[in-house]
Amino acid sequence: MNSKSLKLAYSFTMPGGLLLASAVALTRFPVLPPSASQVFLWLPYAVFAMGALLSWRFNRSRVLMAMVALALVYAAILFYVFQQDGNPGSATILAAIALLLPMNLAIFSAMQERGVNSLAGFLCLMLIGLQLVVVTLLCRPELADVAALLRQPFFQWKFLNRLHVSQPSLLVFLVSMVVLVVRFIWRPKPLEGGFFWALVTAFLALNAVSQGRAPGLYFTTSGLILLVALIEMSYHMAFRDELTGLPGRRAFNEAALKLSENYSVAMVDVDHFKKFNDTHGHQCGDQVLRMVAGCLADVSGDGQVFRYGGEEFAVIFSSKTTKQCFRHLEELRRQIADAEFMVRGNDRRKNNKTKRNRANNGNKKKIQVTVSIGVASQSVRNASFDQVVRAADKALYRAKDAGRNCVQS
Repeated sequence: MNSKSLKLAYSFTMPGGLLLASAVALTRFPVLPPSASQVFLWLPYAVFAMGALLSWRFNRSRVLMAMVALALVYAAILFYVFQQDGNPGSATILAAIALLLPMNLAIFSAMQERGVNSLAGFLCLMLIGLQLVVVTLLCRPELADVAALLRQPFFQWKFLNRLHVSQPSLLVFLVSMVVLVVRFIWRPKPLEGGFFWALVTAFLALNAVSQGRAPGLYFTTSGLILLVALIEMSYHMAFRDELTGLPGRRAFNEAALKLSENYSVAMVDVDHFKKFNDTHGHQCGDQVLRMVAGCLADVSGDGQVFRYGGEEFAVIFSSKTTKQCFRHLEELRRQIADAEFMVRGNDRRKNNKTKRNRANNGNKKKIQVTVSIGVASQSVRNASFDQVVRAADKALYRAKDAGRNCVQS
C-alpha cells in the first residue's frame, strides 16, 4: 500500500471510526456508572442541537438536515418504541425508521451544498415532513398488510437473524454504505467520511433498539461524528485549496512558523499557463492545475506541497539544502513534462449532444505541460522565511529566462 492509499485510509477512519470504536467499547465494558444511562437518555438532543446550530452558522445544509433527521428518529424511538412498547404501531415505526434513515443520510451526503436558506434546504425539510406523514399513515390498522412488507424477509439465514434488523432495512443500509464509501473515494473530504461513520453508528443504534437496549450512546456518537466532521470540514475549507486539494496559502504561512534552521523553499510555476487558458479555456486550465498538483503531491524528499496562488505552487523541504533538494525537484520536473495530458479541440458543438460527444472524441490531442522551478535555502544572506521565498522567486524567474522547463537555484 503506497503513502497516498495510507493517507486516504487514515482520513477515512479518523476520527469517525475512532469515535465509533469508543462507543462500542463503552457498551462492551462496564466502565460507566449506572447513573450514566440517564445522561445518555437526553445527551443526544444536546449534541443534535449543537450540531444544528453550528450547521446553521456555517451554512452547511447537509449536516443540518442530517441532525434534524437523527433527532426526529431518536425522539420517535423514545416515545413510540420504549414508552409504548405494547403498541402494535411500535414495530411498524421502528421498521419504517430503519428503512428511511439510511436513505436520508445517503441523500443528504450526495446533495450539493446549497446553503441553509435555499430551495434545496426547504425541499429537504419537506421531504422529512412527508416521511413523517407516511410513517403515521402506515400505523393505521387498514394498512397493516402494507406495513408488514417493511419486515418481509428475503432469505432464511441464521446470520441475518442475529442482526435484529429487518432484511429490507439491512439491504438499504448496505446500499447506502456502498454509496457513501464510493463518494468518499471520489471526494475524500471530512464530511463524506463523517456521513459514512454516522450511518454505521445509526445501524448499531437501531440494532440495539431491536434488542430492547437503550440507543442513547450510539445516537450521541452519531451526532458527535457529524459534529466533528463539520468542524474538520471548516478547517479543511480554510486551509485547503478547493480546486487542487493541496494545502493553501494560509497553511503555507502556518508551516513557515514551525520551521527550524536549514530548510529550503521551491517555487513552481506552470509554463505558459495564461496562453493555455486563453487557447483551451479555463476548464482545461483547471484540469492542468489538478494534474500538476497530483504530481507535486508525490514529490520525493519529504517535501510539503502548497498551492501558493494562481498557477504557482510552493514546496518546503525541512532540514535540506538547495543541493539536496535539486535532485528531487529535477525528478519532479521530468515527471510533469513526461505526463500525458489530453485536451479537446476548440470546435465542440453546443447544440447537439451526440455531435458534441463525437467532436470531443475526435478532436482530442496531447499537449505537453511543463513547469519552471526556483529553489533557495536559508542562509546568512536569506535569514528570514520571507527572504528565502523572495530568493526562490528570483530563481524561478531565472528559470523562465533560461527557456522554462528547468530548475534554477
